[in-house]
Amino acid sequence: MLSNLLILCFVSSVLGNRVDFLKDFILHQGRSASVVSFVSGSNYDKIKFCKEILLFNEQCAVNLKFQMGKNYETHKLYVADYKHSELLLNEAYKTNNLIYPNRWIIFYDENEISSDIFTNSTENLKMIQEDEYFDNAKRDVEMKYAENNIGINTEVYFVFVEEDVYYVFLVYKLRPQMPLVWEKYGDWSIPSGFDRPHPVSPVAMRRRDLKGYPVVSTAVYLHNQSYEMSQNYIKRDVDTLSKVVYYMSRHLVEWVGGTHVRNTTDSWGYLRPDGTFDGIVRELYDGRSDFSSTVLIMMRSRLSAVEYILPPAPLEANFVFKKPSLAAVTNIYVLPFSRGVWVALCVLMTVAAVTLFAVSFKDEVYNKQGNSSVLQRASLCFHDTLCLVFQQGTAFDPDSISARQILLLGLMSFMFLYTAYSANVVALLQSASSEINNVETLLRSPLGIGAEDVIYNRQIFEKETRPAHRALYVKKGLPQGERFFMTVEEGVRRMREGMFAFHSEPTATFDEVQRTFLEHEKCNLGSIKFTEFLYPYFGIGKTSHIKEVLRIGVIRIAESGVQVRTNRRMMSNPPKCVSGTAMFTAVRLLDILPAVQSMFVLYAVALIVFGLEIYVHRRELRRKTDPDIKDRTPEIQDWPLD
Repeated sequence: MLSNLLILCFVSSVLGNRVDFLKDFILHQGRSASVVSFVSGSNYDKIKFCKEILLFNEQCAVNLKFQMGKNYETHKLYVADYKHSELLLNEAYKTNNLIYPNRWIIFYDENEISSDIFTNSTENLKMIQEDEYFDNAKRDVEMKYAENNIGINTEVYFVFVEEDVYYVFLVYKLRPQMPLVWEKYGDWSIPSGFDRPHPVSPVAMRRRDLKGYPVVSTAVYLHNQSYEMSQNYIKRDVDTLSKVVYYMSRHLVEWVGGTHVRNTTDSWGYLRPDGTFDGIVRELYDGRSDFSSTVLIMMRSRLSAVEYILPPAPLEANFVFKKPSLAAVTNIYVLPFSRGVWVALCVLMTVAAVTLFAVSFKDEVYNKQGNSSVLQRASLCFHDTLCLVFQQGTAFDPDSISARQILLLGLMSFMFLYTAYSANVVALLQSASSEINNVETLLRSPLGIGAEDVIYNRQIFEKETRPAHRALYVKKGLPQGERFFMTVEEGVRRMREGMFAFHSEPTATFDEVQRTFLEHEKCNLGSIKFTEFLYPYFGIGKTSHIKEVLRIGVIRIAESGVQVRTNRRMMSNPPKCVSGTAMFTAVRLLDILPAVQSMFVLYAVALIVFGLEIYVHRRELRRKTDPDIKDRTPEIQDWPLD
């Protein structure tokens, strides 16, 4: 059992030198460490070793029980004897601790050289020289670790102990089946410490030259000719997500000095019902690929297989649409005036009606048609006021001077208001609406929606759980069935017709808009972000043995600005409105729908009032032609006088 091999402290005879070496080693690297020891020693030596380490640096600690630790705990420093190291590194390889940049120190004493190296181990060991000793020791290590994969990411230090001198080497493998690569770290002795400074460059930078060994990447190409077109920047609207990363992947493989091996698949990688992945994520999870040659959306389910580095380009799928006219989404007939102006208008109408009613009694003197009731006067004054508002004149011209002055002032006041209102309505009829700027307003708007028929769009809409976003798909997308997903050409055609929002990658949409839209139609384009993530990321397999080298390479390519050049050539910007503004558009019935609705409402009210008038008129006629008995005047009879 491996637990029987986990010995926690050094043998007391060599405890002092090895503790001093560990102290100098930690100081030499300038990095704090939590020491995990798997070496031999008595209980007394274990306690003494722990005290020495804890007194040296409070950040250092020693685990007295076997605990490999999580693979991202890169602050730990594992220490072991050579005879225990093989099983220990095998366990570390199974738990992916050799994939991450952990640190290991393996002590190799003179008496630990395998007997297979020499025919007579005791006699030959005394006769060999220093170089011959190292050659045989290295050969022994290579034989023992022929089946182990010591990756580029991790730091495994072999310390060859010869009397009081410690010779330190770093080892790693370019590939699991390849021989070990030896890198001299330095020599250490008790009086002088290390004979050379710690390397300035990190381990991944010193090992980035893969010497032409294969570096495997996987990309999604939905069209057969996309790979050939990627090399010449042709048809950037096809498989844009893969073409943007194509040159980054080429630069990355050149930077690490490897040979690029490309795999293709038809899926980015989504969970199947059996719990496994498909597509790119499956390739990365199984170790068949080192990185993805297309961008990946950051998902929680993919974190076990993919390590996301950075977004190579500002790629995102949005709803793109022609902004509808303001009249199509709101009632423009209440927008010209603010609330205060509407209140002032109502007050002015009230004042005009009341003053006209007050002077109407004076007009009765000049009225040749006879007296009118109070209700008739009030109704007539209110009607005349409405006629003034709509600049239609009055039914009867006033006879008194005061009434004429009121009429003149009313006409002038309402003329200015009427002119301002009409001008604002004409401007609003030609204005595009900017109110549709998020998913909630898109849900409430009369716009239809559609999406490009690609697998990630199906996943985005079908897996959406946010209330407003889910309601948008259920209300406007799901009833369409498979017709909701369409080609870019069909989506842009419907978008050109108006009242339609199309969800796709912007480069494909904008290039199609440039080809099919007239110049004035490119004005007033709007977009809405539907997805919750920012940008898709460049992904590296978590089990890749060159993960750290690739991570640094991707960041350096992004920082150097090389990828910016590719992004400018492969990504399309929104079309510019060169005409400055959209052309004049004819007024449609939809634009005057609130006015038509108001007209029908007034017609309905007028019919009701007309019916009431007929009823009242006929009731009065009946009362005149057939009066009630109680209302009759009794006849006066002449009685004879006595």
